[in-house]
Amino acid sequence: MPDSKHHFTNKLPVVRAMVMGANDGLISISALLVGLASANSEKESLFIVSIIGLLSGAISMAAGEFLSVSAQKDSEIADIKRESESHKNHPQEEHDELIELFVERGISKKLAKDIADEASVDKELLLKLHLKEELGFEGEIKSNPLQASLVSFMAFMVGGSVPVITSMIVSLGSVILYTTLSSILGLVLLGGVSGYLGGSSPFKGALRVGIIGSIILVFSINLGKILG
Repeated sequence: MPDSKHHFTNKLPVVRAMVMGANDGLISISALLVGLASANSEKESLFIVSIIGLLSGAISMAAGEFLSVSAQKDSEIADIKRESESHKNHPQEEHDELIELFVERGISKKLAKDIADEASVDKELLLKLHLKEELGFEGEIKSNPLQASLVSFMAFMVGGSVPVITSMIVSLGSVILYTTLSSILGLVLLGGVSGYLGGSSPFKGALRVGIIGSIILVFSINLGKILG
């Protein structure tokens, strides 16, 4: 019978990159725009700075995500290699360690030994089982640096485009108001979508992101007034 359940954890790497990229784009670019507008900057200056911020921010986000996920992937590969060599060179020690791991989870020692003995017949299964119990994954490398960086880049561009477009279609005197409103709306929608994709409450996600984004925008507006 096919498994009809939705396992949200399988989506987490992509969801994480998407949410972080869009969230950073929305908050950083909107905060930049309302801060500059509060300092009485001209419309042309707002446009130039926002485009520079949008492109440089997206590239920086993509590069950071690529390096971060690459490091995670290298760590996973090293863990698999190290565990595999240990199984090859010290099979009995690894067998006993697996039993201890099962016992720590509350399984009786007899049943833990039976499971470990059964798994020992299949070396590949034994390695996957040990990796899952000890390190939290089964040896399948799911980290994809290129995918994560591309998703982050596109998400940042999409998120950052909201305040940029808003600021360009309204008058200079209305930039702060409408950029703030559109950005908060975008953050609330983003929080709700990320909560849904992550399998948690969309309302909680929307509320959390909306409140944090609002605080940052208010801070940026006041900072612009002080410095302007």
